[in-house]
Parts: sequence; structure tokens; C-alpha cells
Amino acid sequence: MDPTTQRLMMGSNDKQSFFGYLYYSQYSFNLYDLAIDSSGNAYLAGYALAQSGSGLPNQAILVRMKCSNVGSSIDWAKSSSTVSNEAYYAVAISDDGSSIYVGGDLAGGGLVKYNTSGTIQWARS
Repeated sequence: MDPTTQRLMMGSNDKQSFFGYLYYSQYSFNLYDLAIDSSGNAYLAGYALAQSGSGLPNQAILVRMKCSNVGSSIDWAKSSSTVSNEAYYAVAISDDGSSIYVGGDLAGGGLVKYNTSGTIQWARS
């Protein structure tokens, strides 16, 4: 994904949980959870909802945003690509900041560990 072609809008729903949309091409991204590391980077977990009629699958998504006092930008975005109807519902960062854990409905597991570069380390059911 090219960060220059994306836009992020955030708000909260009635249950006070994080909610937002990230629009890109044929997808809208529904974001369910947010975690911030000690450097101020935000990790957003949710799913990519394919636009109706696009023929594309829905996919779980993890987005890392670089945040600073002058603004923020998308550093990377990772999605699952195994089957449709996958979603991440929660995200957490390890105490040392070296690992990101996301949980949700996934074909390859219910819990996935990423490193800070966005590479999957393992997935567990």
C-alpha cells in the first residue's frame, strides 16, 4: 500500500472502543483496536472489507502508524491472504516493544505474533 494515497478518519462508537475507516482502492478498513508503543507508534487492528461487487476477499489487517507532534503517517500495513472473512479484533505490544500480538478470527490461527517490521513470526489456533 502506498501511504500517500490513504486517508484515516477516527472516532469512537457507543461502547467507547476504537473505530475507524481507512479507505484504499477497492477496500474500506474497519479498525477495532489500537495499541501505542513507547515510541508513540500506533498499531491498528481490524479487517479490510472488500467493496461490493469487487470480487475481492475480506482480510484481517494490521496497520502501523508513525506518530509525532507534527503529524502521523502510515509506516506499513499487513493483511492476511488465506481466506475471506478474517478479522483482527485486538492488538497488544510486548513489554519490551519488540513484538505485536493480534487476535481474531483467522484461518491460520486465532493469535498472530508480528515483529515491529510487520513480519509474521507465528500464528496459533
